[in-house]
Amino acid sequence: SIIGLALDGEAVLSNQNEGIYAQASEVLASNNIISANHGAGIGGSDMGLTLTGSFIGLTLSGDAAGNAGHGIETEGSPGIYINGATKHNIISANQGDGVHIFNNCGGNNDVDEGILVGNYIGTNVSGLVIDGFGNGGSGVRIDEWNGFCASVENVQVGGVNVADENIIAGNTEDGVRV
Repeated sequence: SIIGLALDGEAVLSNQNEGIYAQASEVLASNNIISANHGAGIGGSDMGLTLTGSFIGLTLSGDAAGNAGHGIETEGSPGIYINGATKHNIISANQGDGVHIFNNCGGNNDVDEGILVGNYIGTNVSGLVIDGFGNGGSGVRIDEWNGFCASVENVQVGGVNVADENIIAGNTEDGVRV
């Protein structure tokens, strides 16, 4: 799917909020282009997410067209799998964090598990740091929001195999902030 851009994957046709918003549901996204939205590219609460081979913040040709919020933002999750090990996810040029995973004391919003492997975060499609491709916040931010009343546990960034390596570079703030 192409979300936030025209069918050519280049011209901007922004959504006024998130490109995809899910609440208490499972999102399976593969080979998508989600860019130029006024909120996060993908956002949600208590959302399970599996993402592979997608551009978040880029056009079809790989030009920067970031989302006005975070690339991916999830408040609580039973499982987040941002897996670019076989086909990279490129999460770049967003005004907020590339990926923001957090809990919230306002409900049952624990983060139970997360795996981020094989992604390019803050780079161009070749994994290079180029002006305009870094995210405006951190590459990956994992935190407990609004206090310590819910937990964020078992989040893995990278792995032991070459295909599991993330390139997280060129972002305005930290590469990974926990």
